[in-house]
Amino acid sequence: MEQTYSQIVKFDLASNGYYGLVYSNDNGKTLHLLVGADGRLFEQKDGDRIWPFIVDKVRSVMSLSWDDIQGKPVLVTKDELDQRLSNLDIPSTDGLAKQADLDSVKATADSAESKAEQAQSTADANTKALQNVYTKEEADRKYWTAEQEQNASNVKSVNNIDPDDQGNVNIDLTGYAKTSDIPKSMTWSQITGKPNVATKSDLTWANISGKPSIPSTFNGTISDTSTNFNNLISEGHYDIRLSPSFQGKNGPNENDWGSLDVKVAGRMVMQTYYADKKGNVYTRNRHDATWTAWRQGLPGKDGVTPHIDSTTGDWFIGSQDTGTQAQGPAGKNGRDGVDGQPGKDGQNGITPHIDTVTGNWFVGSTDTGIKAQGPQGVPGEPGKDAPLPDMSQYALVSSLDKLKATLNSNID
Repeated sequence: MEQTYSQIVKFDLASNGYYGLVYSNDNGKTLHLLVGADGRLFEQKDGDRIWPFIVDKVRSVMSLSWDDIQGKPVLVTKDELDQRLSNLDIPSTDGLAKQADLDSVKATADSAESKAEQAQSTADANTKALQNVYTKEEADRKYWTAEQEQNASNVKSVNNIDPDDQGNVNIDLTGYAKTSDIPKSMTWSQITGKPNVATKSDLTWANISGKPSIPSTFNGTISDTSTNFNNLISEGHYDIRLSPSFQGKNGPNENDWGSLDVKVAGRMVMQTYYADKKGNVYTRNRHDATWTAWRQGLPGKDGVTPHIDSTTGDWFIGSQDTGTQAQGPAGKNGRDGVDGQPGKDGQNGITPHIDTVTGNWFVGSTDTGIKAQGPQGVPGEPGKDAPLPDMSQYALVSSLDKLKATLNSNID
């Protein structure tokens, strides 16, 4: 006969030994832990089912283009920087007098001044005799050479600056740079005041915000009896193959091997220890650098046992009336029918039996609360025909099946 599997969801020990809400799609052959002491748990197949829905999100976070970066600074490329440097408006020195030329002009002017002074002296002595009298400026210019006159004219043409009477000029070149002093190219390290930008090495998984949570990994087997549980703070699962109560340091008071789960959230580190055989659970946490004491989980409360209400005769679960009578009503007597053909043998059902202690009818291990023997009745008058047996103290098999189905549905 082919076996039919059904789905099961209940609280029980999973196939890996952890207690919690489990499910099975093979009629209990394999029990998978769905919700345990740490909340919702995931298996590899859960990740495989979720991955198609988050793969595009993960890839978009892991791959960034320059155009996708928000708030980035405005930068210039090397070519743009070279172009800007070439476009700087640096004043030309063409047409300016060299210092040597100015010194030469000054020396000539000084010589001319001396001669002018001599001429002035002679002119003063011969004022009456001379018809053409020269001023000092006229004398200075008269004794300038043609080259000196041209130099003075060139100096005046630059920024409309007039030389002094000696032919000297003062030009302030503060803030100007020589063409030879301006670099044709610059490296990134030579640029001062540049913005703080991220490099490729800065784009690590740890620096990406908003990334999806990925289940923790197996961190290995711990069998060293000198292990300090305070140092097991990497997020993930550890296979503990020692007795923490007398082996290792700072472990829970449990001599059974087990599994240690570690979760990290900012400054908080949480450890949960699951004993292999006994099923005991211990938890503690560390805030900053301080560990709390280990706490053992408490057993759950007993469930509610169904009972029959003495007033209504209904099945009750706690104070909740299920509306289902524990004993069905007596049926009316039917007419005798024609004998039919012998039917096929039916499947064996559960045979009710009388409990030797309570005297009640039991269906399997279920107490129906119905006495197998009723109270002594008042003797009746003799009748002509004996009536049919009173079946009010008996339950139909169909009623018992219905009662069993109702109990199972309420208990589950």
